[in-house]
Amino acid sequence: MHIRHFGLALTVALVWGANFSVMKIGMEGISPIVFSGMRSLLVLPLLFFIPKPKVSWKIIVTIGLLIGTFKLPLMLFAIHLGVATGLTSLIIQIQAFFTTLIALALFNQKPTASNWIGMCIAFTGIGLISIQVGGQASIPGLIVILISALFWASANLILQQKGKNVDMLSLMVWINIIPPLPLFGTAIAIYGWDDFAASFQNITWVNGSALLYGSLCAGILGYTIWGTLLKKYPAAVVAPFSLLVPVFGISFAYFAVNETPTAASIYGCFLVIFGLIVNQLKLKYMVKSSRRT
Repeated sequence: MHIRHFGLALTVALVWGANFSVMKIGMEGISPIVFSGMRSLLVLPLLFFIPKPKVSWKIIVTIGLLIGTFKLPLMLFAIHLGVATGLTSLIIQIQAFFTTLIALALFNQKPTASNWIGMCIAFTGIGLISIQVGGQASIPGLIVILISALFWASANLILQQKGKNVDMLSLMVWINIIPPLPLFGTAIAIYGWDDFAASFQNITWVNGSALLYGSLCAGILGYTIWGTLLKKYPAAVVAPFSLLVPVFGISFAYFAVNETPTAASIYGCFLVIFGLIVNQLKLKYMVKSSRRT
């Protein structure tokens, strides 16, 4: 991977890692479903300035459903169920494994030896963190996160397969047409009109700032860069960068929401970073080079 693209991938991991703490703070007084719908709603004015991407409505609807209507609300719902933000940022990264396996099964994108070794090292770090990370985690909450990760993995592959000649900024803006109606409809059905309306009335500058960060930084900026990288590189190369998200997520959770990492979780973070470095190595060429010398 080119060094500039490497830096962009790290930027996405940083932005997404911070987003977990931002979302937990921002959901104060607002249900996860309504919060997700509001995030998409804030993006809609951009439709007047950014033209529709050159893809079918089927692709826009599918990605909008996978990312905005299913993946994000489910992840927020897990936090709402009491799963710690650091732990949520950790478990959602199982999507990297889901993405690689689905790409192998459906598109025959075979991971290299360095991809497999790097992911094994990184997941060892993930396991070490998961044992030590603070916060409660209900079984329903963990299941919800895994389902969310599966939706994210599916969206990754659709972006890679169908978005090769598409402007990613345009696509990431236009998919926000899809989530608000089904999410707001679901919220009204579950909570009733009065509670739904109260969510809008309860918005403070803290909620508003969190929504702006989530919609513009983590949403538009993050997914635009992520989708662009998936167009340029195999899923097995790009997806493991998300394993850095819990490293940043746990760090931000320590300062923002008082979730203190243990020594073991810090060691786990270093393993994740090392695994990511190994994932980017071209072992085949390194072996050939060593034989020549």
